[in-house]
Amino acid sequence: MNKNNLDFFDYLNSGILFKSDEEKFYINQKAESFFGLTSGYYSSSKIEVFFQRNPFINKIVNSTNDKKRSILSKQQKIVSADGSDKIVDLSVCFLENNSFIIEFLDSCSDNNHFYWESKIQELNTLAAGLAHEIKNPLGGIKMASQMIKRIDEREKISKYSDIIIEEAEKVNNVVETLMNISKPIMVNQQKINPHIFLDKFIDKINMEINDKNIVIVKDYDPSIDTIIVDTELLSKILFNLFKNSIESSDKSDKIIVRSRVDFNYYKEVSGKKFKMVIISIEDFGKKVTEAEIKKFFTPFYSTKSTGTGLGLVISKHFANLMDCDLSAKRKELGLIFKLTVPAE
Repeated sequence: MNKNNLDFFDYLNSGILFKSDEEKFYINQKAESFFGLTSGYYSSSKIEVFFQRNPFINKIVNSTNDKKRSILSKQQKIVSADGSDKIVDLSVCFLENNSFIIEFLDSCSDNNHFYWESKIQELNTLAAGLAHEIKNPLGGIKMASQMIKRIDEREKISKYSDIIIEEAEKVNNVVETLMNISKPIMVNQQKINPHIFLDKFIDKINMEINDKNIVIVKDYDPSIDTIIVDTELLSKILFNLFKNSIESSDKSDKIIVRSRVDFNYYKEVSGKKFKMVIISIEDFGKKVTEAEIKKFFTPFYSTKSTGTGLGLVISKHFANLMDCDLSAKRKELGLIFKLTVPAE
């Protein structure tokens, strides 16, 4: 591969190190700070210093080479050329003839765990202030409205008091949600059978959607018998994902729940390797644009007039707490939500 063929790497938002079958290394612009070099081709001696500072990367590369598959290693501390530390997600992809690509996704990337956690931290500050200013007055508004409703007056008084109560409940729900985000969460991950858990959860969902005649289709991989999650957080994530799919679906639509092993990656945490399992929820509802899906995990963004724009943000936060990944992919009609979780 010549230099011109690799120019497209400079358009990526992640750092790239490419090793060719000619034992030469190419780094793109986003990787310059890691190596202390400008983008371009270099001999192995120039790059060797980086591997000496970060010997664990050699181990990942060798493991990738042995297994002939990609590896995703999250939350790794990289020592850069200037001696500073960077926390990155590291993806290593094995190619033919002993060549490989290493992708460094740092904290300034939208897809990175730490980027999202910084967004949540900003939201925490907002939550604390908003809850303090609004929570107490809401109780008074609701109580006054209920008192008005008890008075035997004109029909309009009852009508308007209903509106006040309804709107107060909406604001109260937002505040309660924000307060839940700002509370510290103790993650209690445990080994569970995903299909038994999903079956019980879907039974509860089916009781709530009888009026829409939506059919939930199960498509499980029987080889998967264990995942490692916090069951309470998983329930909250699934609730938000199902809620989104149900609200987007028409009557008599179907929603497909799948479980699959992700053979492209496994996760390495504190030296221990975990295979990854994808739990996906697919609906066939409204068409979603590319611009809309990019904002799905942005606080307060919603495509629904009654939505708060917090459900998916919270779900992303909970997924990060469990060291899982949550993403959304649009189709011609509808969406596929993918929750990637560690397994044994």
